[in-house]
Amino acid sequence: MMNFMHQNKLKKLKDLFLLEEFKHLHHHDFFTDRLLIYSPLYLPDILKGLKFLEEALSSNKKIFVFGDRDVDGITSTTIITDYLISYRNHQSLIFKNSTEGDTYGISDKIIQEILEINPDLIIFLDMGSSHIHYLKQIVELNKKIIILDHHIPQIDDIPENDFKNIAFINPLMSNILLEHQNKISTAGITLKFILAYELYVTKVIHKIQIIKTNDYYIFQNGYYINKIKEWEQIEEYSINKKKYTLLKIKDFLPYFNTIPQSTFENLIHSNPIEFGKYITALSIELRPAILEIFMQYSSLAAIGLIADQVPLIGENRTIVKAGLGLLKHKPKFLEGFKALLQQLGLNPDALTSKDVGWNISPVINAAGRIGETEKAIDLLLEKNPIKAIEKASILIEFNNQRRERTKKNAQILENNNEHIEEENSYVLFYHEDLEPGVSGIMASRMAEKYQKPAIWINPEGEFAKGSVRSWGGINVLEMLSPIKDVFVDLGGHAEAVGFTIEYNKIPLLKEKLKEITAKYHKGLDNSYNTENKNYKEFSIKPEYLGEDLIQDLRLLEPFGPENPEIYFLLKSVKICDLEKFNDKHLKFKVIRALADIEFILWNAFPDILTEDFEELKKFRWDISGIFERNIFYPFYTNCRYRFYVKYIEQKDNIDDLLHF
Repeated sequence: MMNFMHQNKLKKLKDLFLLEEFKHLHHHDFFTDRLLIYSPLYLPDILKGLKFLEEALSSNKKIFVFGDRDVDGITSTTIITDYLISYRNHQSLIFKNSTEGDTYGISDKIIQEILEINPDLIIFLDMGSSHIHYLKQIVELNKKIIILDHHIPQIDDIPENDFKNIAFINPLMSNILLEHQNKISTAGITLKFILAYELYVTKVIHKIQIIKTNDYYIFQNGYYINKIKEWEQIEEYSINKKKYTLLKIKDFLPYFNTIPQSTFENLIHSNPIEFGKYITALSIELRPAILEIFMQYSSLAAIGLIADQVPLIGENRTIVKAGLGLLKHKPKFLEGFKALLQQLGLNPDALTSKDVGWNISPVINAAGRIGETEKAIDLLLEKNPIKAIEKASILIEFNNQRRERTKKNAQILENNNEHIEEENSYVLFYHEDLEPGVSGIMASRMAEKYQKPAIWINPEGEFAKGSVRSWGGINVLEMLSPIKDVFVDLGGHAEAVGFTIEYNKIPLLKEKLKEITAKYHKGLDNSYNTENKNYKEFSIKPEYLGEDLIQDLRLLEPFGPENPEIYFLLKSVKICDLEKFNDKHLKFKVIRALADIEFILWNAFPDILTEDFEELKKFRWDISGIFERNIFYPFYTNCRYRFYVKYIEQKDNIDDLLHF
């Protein structure tokens, strides 16, 4: 019932609901405008971590926060640092992030720095899951440690006693598999951690809800405990009668008045864990102070989630929607973030996942990639609007420098094809002249070009640094783990890995890779096909391109993993008003489409099309691409919309058909 209601909201894309590849649109919370997230209690060690934080804050103990240099690490650091200063008024706080040139994650260097600072509580962000062994010295000094991380844990050889003073909050450690497969970025985890702390100090997190249907469903702040048949069984759970609330499904209807009672009943019977999201949502939304904090940092969490390419379904999708302003409750942007949006020319009231992925994330990421991570933190924490504008301009200049490094490395790659080592299961490139700081983007480009996992290695001071990007579903951390002794350090997740390696061990790495990766060749061939392409295509008439379609797409935002951006296919259309620009690109229009839609084909000449425009107009074409609002309208163009062409295919010749 609920999905038919949302289907009626779509004006041009109703047929998506009928297609198998869009079945995720039927999920109960896909179109929600409410804060439907899982209870923080699903996070492992969460209560232990909250207790550590409470002890430190109540006694004004020294806290040291250390985050990674990438977008997820920077946004996580900003969230928890600003929260502790602005909302908890904690003055005994030191924060820092790694930067380019540092070893990935926790290292002996940072441990020595921590020992010199001598904090009572250390919070590691976006790191730690593969570096527990470094923490032994700190644990032995009876320091408390909170790890907020989402990378694959490597703790098999760590004694259990070493964890006594460590709250290891990593969703991948949970034995309860949630809808997003427990894949949530550290920024998302950090947002949920400060939310949990607010619920903890107000005692809300301990509240028990019992939902009566034919059975009794027991929850704690939305965390599903169990189902019982008879009320007498409640005694088995040692629940204090003064601390639980007995509810019926109908009690939820006034708060979610667009959802039928039957939908709630079906959901609690089929998936009580998902039903618990509605309890958690109310625990936030009905408390203005807690709601304000969540919305204050939702935009930063959204950036981290999008940047780390986690599945944008379920609670990940909800958090991103909160940060983009797509929920009932609107985000509150920090001054530094508002300044960055202004300098980038982005409308804060109409942000999209593409704005984050293509514009915001690269600028934040650039600081860490050129050794200036602290400048990104300084911007995001800045409270003065004028100073924030100045700092945002500096970050944008850093991004320009990063682009120049990328161009230089791309040229080195092109000029040294003989150094590219392509095997059946992977491709690897190393050259002594490569610039540091852009290995991730270069590895991604190689993976896409060669359609196999890519390993990019560049020199960086004392050691070489490497980035690995997956392709075709290959788990690259699993692939490299058997030879982890080759590296100084190695960490990451299934889709992306970073490592540090001694220069003299690069030849050994190449040898070992050939030995261990043969088994992945078959898997790679079987797993990559057109059904696994990273976009979904939908055939549409040219007349449908317009404002109604833009509004439909807004309802489907945010796009990303598990909800890819839709590519629209126009079949057998004629083109007109062709115009070449910047020597190699093409701008044109499509007959039967609105006149204020400009179609853009990058790098059209000379490889894709001929420059004989009269000849091109004779043919019909299949055109596939992305349709969106034109950000350059009305200042630089009179076209309100743009269609970015991904591919164009020639069909029949109109003049030839006229002979029949």
